[in-house]
Amino acid sequence: GPPLSLNLESVVRRMLNIHGVHNYIPQDLVTAVEFLQGYHETYPFASLVTGSYDLCQAELAFEAAAEPGSLGIAIQP
Repeated sequence: GPPLSLNLESVVRRMLNIHGVHNYIPQDLVTAVEFLQGYHETYPFASLVTGSYDLCQAELAFEAAAEPGSLGIAIQP
């Protein structure tokens, strides 16, 4: 992809972590979904989603994700 401009001071001050994911296999997704199904009553996964948007509102979702205090944003088809 093209180069990405990134404000490193913002990354440090907001204590952000950047993780790259490449070439996961379909079984990884199955494992993740099984984990969520098995532990959704034990851990408050739903509380990590601080906003939910329809696909046509994707731009608003990205803006919300950039707000301080935003843990996770869901985009639904």
